[in-house]
Amino acid sequence: MKEIIRIRALKYRDILHYEWHGELVSKSSEYVLVLCKPGRKLKHYTKETT
Repeated sequence: MKEIIRIRALKYRDILHYEWHGELVSKSSEYVLVLCKPGRKLKHYTKETT
């Protein structure tokens, strides 16, 4: 089963800016590899759009 994770990008360290979902491919203590396919929904908090 594929694990879907939510990715959040911050602006100025503490303001939520973007959010989208991707498929977790691999993770370790040093990195996280996520596959984000074309056509995914991107939520833009600053502009309040989806």
